Amino acid sequence: MKTAMIRRIAWGILVLIGLGVESAWAQRYPERRVLRSGNKLYEKEQYAEAETQYRKAQDMNPTYEGLFNLADVLYKQKRYEEALNILKQIARDDVAGVHAPDAYYNLGNTYFQMKKLPEAAEAYKNTLRRNPNDDEARYNLAYVLELMKQNNNQNNNQNNQNNQNQSEQNQNQNQNQNRNRQQSEDEAD
Repeated sequence: MKTAMIRRIAWGILVLIGLGVESAWAQRYPERRVLRSGNKLYEKEQYAEAETQYRKAQDMNPTYEGLFNLADVLYKQKRYEEALNILKQIARDDVAGVHAPDAYYNLGNTYFQMKKLPEAAEAYKNTLRRNPNDDEARYNLAYVLELMKQNNNQNNNQNNQNNQNQSEQNQNQNQNQNRNRQQSEDEAD
């Protein structure tokens, strides 16, 4: 009987200590709660509301995770310039640390959406330099390089077509000038 009572008291104390630690953690790191709230909104695809929470968390205590999530939610809202500015800040190794490959990968995706293919390719290369096993980055890099090659071929074909059209126009002008000269000479005779 006495042992059971001691166990209950011990469990009660442990529960109180646990609640106290959790409460102290929440008071010490309130931005974590706000960040988690933003994550829940993000999962529900409520991107504008998630952005508000991420910005609030950043105002409380700027963190890499908060900035990364903010850039991600801006990307989801197709606000690529804003996402790009944040990703450029956090993609540096001294800021991102072990998360640098993720930041560079998202940077590549953002550049791709902005149709900045050379920059996207470089970002994917940076991802692979830091994480050579990233198959998605490898695939995206190959895709971007193929698009760049196709664009280059199209530009070359367009330039060739423009040069050919210009050459034909010059020939037509020369023929017209020769015809006009011939008519002038015939009229003079």
